[in-house]
Amino acid sequence: MGRAGRGGGFSGGHSSGGFTGGGRSSGGFTGGRAGRAGRGGGSGSYRSGGNRVYVGPTFIRGGGFYGGPRFYGGGCSGSIVLGLIVVFMAIWIITMIGQSGGDIAKSTVEREKLSGVEIVNAGYYEDHLGWIAQGGVLEKGMKEFYQDTGVFPYLYLTDTVPGMIYPSGDALGDYAAALYDERFEDEGHFLLLFYERNEEYAWGYCAGSATQTVMDDEAIDILGDYIGQYYYGDLDEDAMFSAVFADTGNRIMTVTRSYWPIFLAAVVVLLLVWLLFTWWKKHKEQKNKEAEQTERILNTPLETFGTDAAEETAKKYQTEEEREE
Repeated sequence: MGRAGRGGGFSGGHSSGGFTGGGRSSGGFTGGRAGRAGRGGGSGSYRSGGNRVYVGPTFIRGGGFYGGPRFYGGGCSGSIVLGLIVVFMAIWIITMIGQSGGDIAKSTVEREKLSGVEIVNAGYYEDHLGWIAQGGVLEKGMKEFYQDTGVFPYLYLTDTVPGMIYPSGDALGDYAAALYDERFEDEGHFLLLFYERNEEYAWGYCAGSATQTVMDDEAIDILGDYIGQYYYGDLDEDAMFSAVFADTGNRIMTVTRSYWPIFLAAVVVLLLVWLLFTWWKKHKEQKNKEAEQTERILNTPLETFGTDAAEETAKKYQTEEEREE
């Protein structure tokens, strides 16, 4: 099928892009997955993503892998109850931060599911690496992506880009666009090209022009972050790409909540509780001290105060009539 030219970007034809990791002068590749069965394993290096590359007029940025979030919580002395509150609050905050995706790029845009586009199902993937042992596992996540976004995903796994051993970002984008033209007659597909050779990988994509409201630059960043996160994980390849698509679809269609305002509000509430508890404790101690003094005075024989002291003390407890007499 013909395209409306590379110069149109999303407005005409497809948008395509290529991504590589840092390291090589040609654009670079990230290290292989450590300990993967059948591929010898690699160093499993954790590198940040590559630079932006131009593919036509569309400005593209690659994603990267970063370390997981850390939480440093403080304590609050005073009572066991307050201590438990702090512990449970810390656990809750860590859980919320984990659910927000850690170092995965946030989704800040409200996206609407793609509709009104006729899409022909041409399958979900081509595997030229021999990685996919359970197609159903892979397709499960890709179907979830389609249900969430309305964009039909397609995965192309290869170790060959014509004429190149380590293709540049532009080359990956061009090859993804060529594959898109060969396989699809509609503009509702998203083709992910994943390239690995010598235990190093890179990836590119081509998105149909109708998908621009869903697969924008931010969505691509999120996809790249999930690729980096799961590539270095322990999942088999079919489960890995299934998770990449499923999690990407879910995240880009939901504005990522920030839990820091809730955290700050919780800290303020906890501080107020601690201040009120401290005030109540001191007030109670003062009352108890006054009560003990009063009881000690009442239980002390008047004779022990001497005649004058006894008389003065007795007067305190006399009625007005007794005083006049």
